[in-house]
Amino acid sequence: MLPMTNHDGGRIIQAMDTEALKAELAKTVTVTAEYLMYIAAIWQELELRGEDMSSLRHGMMTYIPLIATRQLDARLVVDYAGQKTLLAALAKLPPSQQIELAESRVVEVVEWNDGEPVTRIVPLSDLSARQVYQVLGDGRVKSPQQQHRVLVARAETKKSTTKSKKGYRMTSNIIIDGTTLVIAGKYGVSIAQIQSVIANALGDES
Repeated sequence: MLPMTNHDGGRIIQAMDTEALKAELAKTVTVTAEYLMYIAAIWQELELRGEDMSSLRHGMMTYIPLIATRQLDARLVVDYAGQKTLLAALAKLPPSQQIELAESRVVEVVEWNDGEPVTRIVPLSDLSARQVYQVLGDGRVKSPQQQHRVLVARAETKKSTTKSKKGYRMTSNIIIDGTTLVIAGKYGVSIAQIQSVIANALGDES
């Protein structure tokens, strides 16, 4: 049972030294995870009895069904509540990897540094959405080598997209009206002007 947060409880906390407070905090997190597992067991039993639980699916309770079906470690919900992208990725990992991350709370992240890949140890709580997909995508924790391949693929895609960007769109909607070329029914260009531009372009190439 957790201590009451009354006046006496406040004085007890104030009298504790720093190390004792840290130990108490760690214990409280463990107890909270155990409470979530207990709630998950109740949730699962109510669903088995045909109860509609949809009205309770909000906030931290959103993850209770995942805890009940052992798809998500309760400790991860306690540690990263509010980080929806991270928890969604963690829920897709095998239980063994979830346990490892719940205990270590860090991952290896590969980044570019002056064009070279470097590996850093980053707390899970500090991961950006892009890093979450890079490190925890596809239902596994990616190794530095696998992350490097992801970064290279992203760079190639970005380069290809940049090259293909133009300030116009291609169209085949053109007709000739007398001495004018009408484009997309909106724009008209003199055929003589087009011939002049083509002649100049061919002259430049030669």
